Amino acid sequence: MGVSRTDVINIPKNIGAAKTTTYNWEGSNYPLKIDNTVAKLVTEIINVSEASPDKSYTSVIMSGKSSSGKSTLTQTLCHRLSCTQKIKWNIKWFDRNNLLDLAKIIDSLEKGLRYILIFDDVSYVLDSEQVKPKQKQELAAKLTYIRHDLGGKVITIMNIHFMTALMPIFRDADFKILTSMSYVDRKNWSGILGKQADYQLNTFQKQYASQMKNHYFYVNGVKREDGKGYAYYVNKPFRCALVSEMEGVRTLLYPKEGCAVCGKKKEKYASRKELQAPDYFKKAIRKYPLTARTAIRYWAYFTLGRKDALPKNNKASIQHILKVAQEYSVDEDQLIEYIRSTHHHNQSTIY
Repeated sequence: MGVSRTDVINIPKNIGAAKTTTYNWEGSNYPLKIDNTVAKLVTEIINVSEASPDKSYTSVIMSGKSSSGKSTLTQTLCHRLSCTQKIKWNIKWFDRNNLLDLAKIIDSLEKGLRYILIFDDVSYVLDSEQVKPKQKQELAAKLTYIRHDLGGKVITIMNIHFMTALMPIFRDADFKILTSMSYVDRKNWSGILGKQADYQLNTFQKQYASQMKNHYFYVNGVKREDGKGYAYYVNKPFRCALVSEMEGVRTLLYPKEGCAVCGKKKEKYASRKELQAPDYFKKAIRKYPLTARTAIRYWAYFTLGRKDALPKNNKASIQHILKVAQEYSVDEDQLIEYIRSTHHHNQSTIY
């Protein structure tokens, strides 16, 4: 259900300095407070990541029941953090059992790149009797030094069902996001976020209950022109969540966004047929056999994060280019135009 221009102009009148914006979905504009946007959350995550000039580790915990929207929000965040930005990240999805292989995963990744590492549904995976205390300590240590081991910027997103379903060091995240709220959750999160967050926790508990039972919810301060509360209908286009970003707690309205890059895991399990490596390679290079052999190496390097996909000289060239990019700025359009002019079929002398 969309809103008219008049509705948007008059939303909201009663929340003081709170600023609003709109989100366009299927041809209609939907009003929301800027504080409630995914854009603000993404900006904050990027700002924390960029606080250190070369190496940084930023952690995000996503807590919620099954089907409460954790995977949808995770993909939307990845899409906004990387796919819509000038600076790209290598997005890698892992399942619950891969958390135990954290050290191997980190050691296998190319150093000096930007990574978003997603560990989906890792609830209680470390509580198994097969996971010894020493292994837990080693995993915690590996996470602590992940930015040094990878020599770059890292964002981890861990999805769990309950706050207590993960070791304290793993859930002590820079950003905590709740996609559902039960009575037990309410008590646990009050203990973590403090009594000052009780109002927001109570409000989100009501919003989540309405979202599930009535398929719509309200946000304080967002009203229609006639003064009545503006109803957000679930998935049209938003769902409701709660986010704690180091200080303060606020409502988050998130749509479903994504593309083939950030949605790689979902596509893999939903629709893609698995091929043996030789068959995959032949299919990938069949249409452009001369150029695709090189292209697939770079695809594996940047998309899969596999440092062993390129010869030594090629990797050295990339590292040099990354170093130049850190030291100098350039007009991107002019650079791309110049790069295109140096293609082998239109090559000029370069000094």
